[in-house]
Amino acid sequence: MKILIVSSVQTHPTTSGSGSFIRKYTVLLKKMGHEVYFLHVIYYAFTKKNKRLTDEGIIGTKNYWGDHYFQYRTSLSSRIIEEIKKTYRKKFSDYYARCDDHYPYGLAKFVSQLHNTYRFDACIINYYWFTKLFNHIDIERKALVAHDSFTYNNIRNNVKSLLNLKPNEEAKALQRCPYIFAMQEEERIFFTRLSPLSKVLTSYCNYKFVNQAKTGNHNIVLLSSGFQLNVNGLTWFVDNVFPLILRDYPDCRLKVGGSLCKAIQNSFSHPNIDLIGFVDNAADLYELGDIAINPVYQGTGLKIKTFESIAYNKITMVHPHSMNGIFDKGNAPLFASDKPFEWVDFLHRVWDNPIFFDSFRTRNKEYIERMNLFIVDQFKQFLK
Repeated sequence: MKILIVSSVQTHPTTSGSGSFIRKYTVLLKKMGHEVYFLHVIYYAFTKKNKRLTDEGIIGTKNYWGDHYFQYRTSLSSRIIEEIKKTYRKKFSDYYARCDDHYPYGLAKFVSQLHNTYRFDACIINYYWFTKLFNHIDIERKALVAHDSFTYNNIRNNVKSLLNLKPNEEAKALQRCPYIFAMQEEERIFFTRLSPLSKVLTSYCNYKFVNQAKTGNHNIVLLSSGFQLNVNGLTWFVDNVFPLILRDYPDCRLKVGGSLCKAIQNSFSHPNIDLIGFVDNAADLYELGDIAINPVYQGTGLKIKTFESIAYNKITMVHPHSMNGIFDKGNAPLFASDKPFEWVDFLHRVWDNPIFFDSFRTRNKEYIERMNLFIVDQFKQFLK
């Protein structure tokens, strides 16, 4: 089948969890034998800095997709209207947005023209603000990859973001979609209630298992974006857990990679924390230690860092929040606790007992393989 992916998030270079997820599931669709095209929606950038960042993502993504890459740019006038809406929402509606506030007018005509030429069998859009497109195109199979739930986002996560909807607005977006891919099980249940006539599937995120060798050191690794909730999670770990670890293992080092480093560079000057920065290949960071953490305790969506570290055959330690909605939660090879002393107790079991270490790691590969098979089945249900 010919599948058109619509996204405002770049795939190359990968700078966010959402970009990583889009990249992975499009590769999966190709491996399943489908012909995949990528429509990159680019919003008008006001500042030179934003234009530079946008250009980097355009070039990298275009080079990767080659002749299967399309581009739609929004106009200055549409961006001004969007900014006016943002200002209004901040002042008069307590940051609650409408589901179409970010919809790029003219997109439906552009996609219809592409469809007339390429005759797509399916269209997959990423994020709720593109759902209006489905009201105006006649591609047979249509699906939303939701990435997250945004109902009462600000209340649930104690943030101020315009990616914040009331239930009726999220329901309006979802009900336009014959198929919906939720990123995790709890959101699948919620979306089923908001859009009872849609077929709601669970995409999770597929991973290739990489059997990295045991290092035997006392390093702990964390690869993450600079999103504020990730900063909050790291702060919780450094303030509450890390001092207890260093008391028993003074040689322990926390190796942090990704754009999170830039977000914390002025606030985390600790002699045992190494800020690696952006890494071209996640394997380069994960091979620095045997333990990977995901201390994030807020937010929704998929826990990318949780699955990724399992896929690199790490002993994975998380805050319980980062197990919410994951695949086969009861059998996941994870340590989870919100009690700092329990983190230290578990590290003693891992670092001081090679037999326990090896037995815990043996569960990683089987878990990833079962999850990948489940994900393939979910996409098959959409594309049958």
